[in-house]
Amino acid sequence: MKLLSAPLTKIFWVYMKLSCLSFIQLFVLLSVVSCQFLPTSKTIDRIPANEDLFAPRLGFVDISDLDPTKKTVCAMTLNSAQEILAFQRNLDTKNFQFVELVTSRYGWLEKAIKSKVKCDLLVISSHFAGIFFGERGSISLTEFEDATCKEGSSGLFNHPKEVFLFGCNTLAGKKQDQRTPQEYIQVLLEDGFTVPEAEQIAAFRYSPVGHSFNSRMSRLFAGVPRVYGFTSVSPLGPVIEPWLEKYLKKTDYNQYFDQIDEEKNEDLFKFLKAYSLAQVSGQPVVNRDSNPRCILHNKKKADSAKLLLVDQILSDKEMRFHYIEELGRYLLRSRRSGGSRQLEARLHRKWDQDQSLKQDMSVILDGGLKSYPTLRIQLLEFAQYMGWLTGADVKRITREALRDILKDGLVEEDSRFIASLGDFPGTVLTYTDIQSYFEGANKKDLDRLLEAFRYLKPTHRQIHLSVAKLLKAEASSELRQAAAAALGYGRGSSFRTFDTLVETLKTDLDAKVRYQAEQSLGRLNKRYPEVLKALVSALHDPDPAVQKGVGPALGRLQPRDSETLAALFSILKSDPSAVARGAVAIVFSENQSQDPSIFAALTEAMAKDSERSVRSLAVQALGKLEPRDAGVHLLMVGALVKEPDVPVQQNLVRALKQLNPQDPQVLFSLIDIMKTDPNDWIRRSCFEIVQGARSSDPRIQAAISEFK
Repeated sequence: MKLLSAPLTKIFWVYMKLSCLSFIQLFVLLSVVSCQFLPTSKTIDRIPANEDLFAPRLGFVDISDLDPTKKTVCAMTLNSAQEILAFQRNLDTKNFQFVELVTSRYGWLEKAIKSKVKCDLLVISSHFAGIFFGERGSISLTEFEDATCKEGSSGLFNHPKEVFLFGCNTLAGKKQDQRTPQEYIQVLLEDGFTVPEAEQIAAFRYSPVGHSFNSRMSRLFAGVPRVYGFTSVSPLGPVIEPWLEKYLKKTDYNQYFDQIDEEKNEDLFKFLKAYSLAQVSGQPVVNRDSNPRCILHNKKKADSAKLLLVDQILSDKEMRFHYIEELGRYLLRSRRSGGSRQLEARLHRKWDQDQSLKQDMSVILDGGLKSYPTLRIQLLEFAQYMGWLTGADVKRITREALRDILKDGLVEEDSRFIASLGDFPGTVLTYTDIQSYFEGANKKDLDRLLEAFRYLKPTHRQIHLSVAKLLKAEASSELRQAAAAALGYGRGSSFRTFDTLVETLKTDLDAKVRYQAEQSLGRLNKRYPEVLKALVSALHDPDPAVQKGVGPALGRLQPRDSETLAALFSILKSDPSAVARGAVAIVFSENQSQDPSIFAALTEAMAKDSERSVRSLAVQALGKLEPRDAGVHLLMVGALVKEPDVPVQQNLVRALKQLNPQDPQVLFSLIDIMKTDPNDWIRRSCFEIVQGARSSDPRIQAAISEFK
C-alpha cells in the first residue's frame, strides 16, 4: 500500500531516533495510521480487474468442491490476506477446509448464496466505513443486510460459530471515541466518500439516527455465538498477523471449536489487548417473514402489511430512531407509486396526532443531526410528508443546514449535493450567507460557490452585483467563466446584470468567458433590444465556439422583431461563416410562430447552401417546426431528389416522416422516389411515409401495393 509508505517511514524514524515507544505503543500507532490513510473507495472502483488478485490460493478449495465431512472456514478477503493465511497455517487441514468467497470483483456474494455454502468460521478482512472495501473490491453493509432476505443466505450469515471482522469500527457503538464526528467525516472525505455518504456513515456511527455498527453486525450474524470486531481503529494485516499467529498456535481448534459459546474469548483479548477489540453475540435468528427489512423490500408483500409494520416501528420510541431513514424511503416510494391509500391516510392521521413522535423528530432535526447538514436535509421531505414539520420549519432547517455546508468552504461533492435539492424549499440564499466567499482569498471556494448557483438560483441583488464585479476585475479566466455562467442562473436579475453580460460578450478577451456570457443571456430569457443585438453580433465573433453558441442562446429567446429577423435572414443567406449560418438555423428551429418568412429562409438554405452541415441543420429545423404548408413539404421532397449527400437525404426523410404530409402532389413525388432512388433505405422510408398518409386515392393505393 503505497499510501502508507510516507507516514510509516516517519513513525519508524521517530521510534529509532528517540527509542521512546514500546513495541505495543508502536503497533497501536500503526493501527491509527491504517485508518487515517485508507485507499479511496473511488480509487478501488477504478482499479482494473487484475486476474492475479483473484487467482486461487494454494490449499483453498473451490466452493463447488467442499467436503461435507470437514469444517469450512470461509474467507471474504477484500484487503489483506495475512489474517486468513494465519488461520490456514494453524488449523488442522484434516478437519478444516478453506474457501475464498471473493473470487471476482462483482457478483461473488450472489454466487456464494446460490451455492448454499455453510461456513463454520467466517473471516472478513477489509477496510470498513459502512462499506467493506479494499484492493479486491467493495461491498456495503446494507448489501449484506439485504442478502439475508434471500434463500440460501443462512449458511453464510447464521451458521458460523465465529465471525472475525478485521476492519476499523466494525463493532463501534454510538459513543464517541478519540475522534469527533467532524474529524471522522473529514477522514471519510479524504478516503473518497461523498459528503452525503460520509455524513450518513458518521451519523450511523455517532448520532441517534440508525443502528450502531455493533447492533447491525449483531443482527446480521444472528445466531452466531461469537462475533469479533473493533470499536475504533483496527490494525493492518501485517501488524495484527503475529498476534493472531500466537493466539492460533495456543488454541487447538480441533477441541476448541465444539466448545464455542457466547462467553468472552479471554485468550483472543489477551493477545489483542493493544487494540479496540470487541465481541458480541448474534441476536436470535429471525424468520425472514418477520424481518422488517425483508418485509419492506419484499415485492410480494401487501402494502397493508408493510404499512402496519411501519406503524409498529414508529410506535416504538427506540426503534423509530433506528429505522427512520429506511421508513422514510419506503413511505415516500409508496406514496409515489400509489400504495394502499385508505390505510395510509388512516395511519397518517394517527402519526400526525402523535405529539411524542413530532417532538422526537424535531429534536433529531434541530439537535441530533446538527453536525450532519446533508443528512438533515435528506430527512426533511419525509418529516414534512409525515406532518411533523410545517413548511416554515422545512425552510428554516434547510437554510440552517445550507449555511452549515457553506460556512467552511465547499468541496466538489457539496455542489453535487446542492444540485440534488432542485427547488427544495429554503434553498434561496441571501448575500449574508456567502459574503465571506467574495471577501476571502480562496478562489477555489468561490468557484465552487458559483457552480452551486446553478441550483440555488440566488435572488438577492447584492449577490448579483458581487458576481458581476468579478467580470470587471482582473480575475482568472476560470473564475470569470464561472461568474459569467452563474449570472445566468439567478432569479430577479437587475438591468445591471444584463449590461455586465452584454459588455462581457463584446469585450472579454477570452472566448470561453464570452461563450458563458452569451449562454447566460439566453438562460435569463429577456428579449431586451441590447441583448438581441449583442447575440446577433456574436455571430461575427472570431471564435467558432462563440458563433455556434448563439444558436441555443438566441433560440431560447425566440426573437420575432423585424430588425433581429432581418439580420438573421441576411446571415443565413450570405455570411461567409458556415458556423454562423448553422447557428441561425438552430435559432429558427426554436421559433414556434409558423412564420412563413422563416420557412422560406430555411428552405432556401436547405436547397442552396454550399455546406452540408448548414443544409442538414436547416432540414432539422423544418422538421422540428412542423410547417403545415404543403408548399414547404413539396420543396423538401424536391430537395431530397437533388441532394447529393446521403446523411442530408436521411435527415430530409426523417423530417418528412415527422411532418406526415397528406397533400396528393407531395405523395406522388414520394412515389416517384420509391420507384427510382438507388438507396434502398430511402425508398423504403418514402414508402412508409406514403403508406402512413392513409390516402384513399386508388392510384396511391396501387403504388403501395406494387411496392409491397
